Amino acid sequence: MKKCLKCDLVFQLEERTRCLYCNTLLVPLDPEEEPEEDQLFEEDTGGQALARKKAIITQMIRDRRVKGHGRMQYVVGSYFRTRTFHFMYCFSRNEFLMGQGFSRQLIQPLNTSHFFIIPWVFIDFIDSLLLRLIYSGYCSRCGWKYSPLTNGSSHNPHKCDYCREYSLVIEDILSGRITQSERIFRKQSFEALAAGERSAYHDLCSQNKLISMISDVFCIWFSVTLMLSFIVLALWPLISLMVRSLELPGMELR
Repeated sequence: MKKCLKCDLVFQLEERTRCLYCNTLLVPLDPEEEPEEDQLFEEDTGGQALARKKAIITQMIRDRRVKGHGRMQYVVGSYFRTRTFHFMYCFSRNEFLMGQGFSRQLIQPLNTSHFFIIPWVFIDFIDSLLLRLIYSGYCSRCGWKYSPLTNGSSHNPHKCDYCREYSLVIEDILSGRITQSERIFRKQSFEALAAGERSAYHDLCSQNKLISMISDVFCIWFSVTLMLSFIVLALWPLISLMVRSLELPGMELR
């Protein structure tokens, strides 16, 4: 087990090196300092430890001045140590499919930063429309919408289990219980992969950050180039007029 000296929280997963909430390096606990199973159970089910985690998450969001849907994105991105456009959009897309109705108009709510990711704006509009048309079914077991075109009259059991696991992972991250449950999710993901099944926790952890980063750079350069091109085209008549007004009358030498 490891502990964050700043937040005073214990993380059970040995592979974790930094605190989920403050990004401070974790310190290994001595065997004598490790909490008992009863204490860990209390943190999993409630009590002062869980309340302290929620307070830390709230303060973290307040300090970063994150609002609306971006709050969930920020906390989830902090846990998986990535905030690429691709990861955030995939998370928003899955969260968009949770619940019986659609909680917002678009998968990824628009803000000023979308001027720099114009390709994702087009994808956002088209994908939001398609999801509303295709995902008309609702599974009461996992709480997700599903497509009757590919699943029939009922949700596919394997996809349903995947959705339930995804929801539990996100819920534990947002509530702070992930400090204890991530060890369990990791074990279950290995068992699912060994059985030839998909694991939501494994998929979330195994994002290809290099390709996502390259995609982000290309997307930003494309957006900036496109905006500059529109600005030049819009101002070109004015620029041409100014250049003509600065031209001196020609003189003919004989």
